[in-house]
Amino acid sequence: TGDWSSDVCSSDLLGHAIRGALDLGLHRQTSLKGKNALARLHAVDLFWSIYSLDRMISISLGKPFILQDEEYAASAP
Repeated sequence: TGDWSSDVCSSDLLGHAIRGALDLGLHRQTSLKGKNALARLHAVDLFWSIYSLDRMISISLGKPFILQDEEYAASAP
């Protein structure tokens, strides 16, 4: 609804993706304990994809990063 530009829309969608990832605990290694190897792999890949999108969209829009480096403890892909 409304006349959002693609920049505002992409930033808004990114915010939803980040909140969802944080709600699922994808930013914490401890939240993945007990999950099978494939589920852990997908969770790590998803977190780092969202992290990368945060960097790319924020830089292109001249906005600060939403995810701060000190706020996550996810393993590298």
